[in-house]
Amino acid sequence: MNDDSWKTADELMAELENNSEFVRRRAEKQQRLQEREERVAAQERPIIEGLRALGFELSEVSEAVRKYAPLPDEFVAVLLDAVKQIGDLDEYTHSNVLEMIIRALGAAARPFDGRPLVECYEKNTDPTVRWVICNTISLVRPTNIEDWVQKALADPQISKTLRKLGFKSRKSE
Repeated sequence: MNDDSWKTADELMAELENNSEFVRRRAEKQQRLQEREERVAAQERPIIEGLRALGFELSEVSEAVRKYAPLPDEFVAVLLDAVKQIGDLDEYTHSNVLEMIIRALGAAARPFDGRPLVECYEKNTDPTVRWVICNTISLVRPTNIEDWVQKALADPQISKTLRKLGFKSRKSE
């Protein structure tokens, strides 16, 4: 490469701004990003409204832990309802919001009924969502899922994940 082919960042950006293909691809990417943000906001809206009705002010679910941990029971109840509703929908479209909700549940003040998490795990094939569910189960030790935990511990893959996340069965405590 000779010195004549070097360009400054400003020169390269000016060249790209004159490239119609680059401008078109950038606009498409920006449009996809905006559409995703709008979908996420629409999915979060009923959750945020439910929490506001209880006196919890959030602009998005991802603020839950930072602002309100450990999460009180009524906060957790709203999140669990959202897991039930979103977990029944198209997983690709909703997995980001579902993941945020389940991560937030990991900051619950007390163990809660874990059946919605288990149902979500069983319905969902997204490995990230499944990992987040296992992480939340390891952190909070939800109730009413003892049978599922025993089956999970018998499955080499799920057991390996749970144990890496620090899960210990009640028998070993």
